[in-house]
Amino acid sequence: LTQIKLSLLMFNQTGDNSSQFGYPHPMFHALISPLILLGLVFALRRWKNAGMAFILIWLGLIVMMGSILTIDAPFWPRLVGIVPAAALLIAVALDQILELAKNTLGAYAVMFVGGLMVILLVTVGYLNWTLYYQTVKSNAAAPAMVGRYISRLPLDVTACSITSGPPLSVRETYFLAWPHKLVDIKPDAPDSELDTCTGSSLVWVISPENIGRLDAIRARWPNGILQE
Repeated sequence: LTQIKLSLLMFNQTGDNSSQFGYPHPMFHALISPLILLGLVFALRRWKNAGMAFILIWLGLIVMMGSILTIDAPFWPRLVGIVPAAALLIAVALDQILELAKNTLGAYAVMFVGGLMVILLVTVGYLNWTLYYQTVKSNAAAPAMVGRYISRLPLDVTACSITSGPPLSVRETYFLAWPHKLVDIKPDAPDSELDTCTGSSLVWVISPENIGRLDAIRARWPNGILQE
């Protein structure tokens, strides 16, 4: 029941639980999510129509297989395929609103209502992007933050790590840091293993619990600069 509740509320209330995105806001903006509900109601009323049936099956399968029957719902990497289906439901709702405006206010009202819809979609797009950017620009899990840091370095820099947590080769860091060369040293490795970190320019990533290895690193690279 909890999984069902969290999965169904991802459109307008529940944030992402994954470490890949970790976006603490609903999947859709509050100005748009009601249109998904309107489109869903219309699709359920027309479920015998092939197009509506396809959208309902698409939506239902992803929600069930990608969220309700998994852990940590809603886990967005397993749910991104739901965005096109939800967009189609939004389009259905907007189309019905246009049809209602045409039947009640006349053909000329369609251009006015259509213009308002364009303004709505542009506004929501801008608000969505601004909120997303402000949320994630300085907020992420450690692997993503490290990957962002390495990505800003010159391409000739080799990044080496001694971490008790995720290594540099973890997918989030590897993706963001590409094409930099990454070298992981195990926390319990002897000091001689530090010499496997080679390159014209180096940066070491050390987790706090391994800060004791700094002396061995400084002995090999005495001109290094420490950033915390």
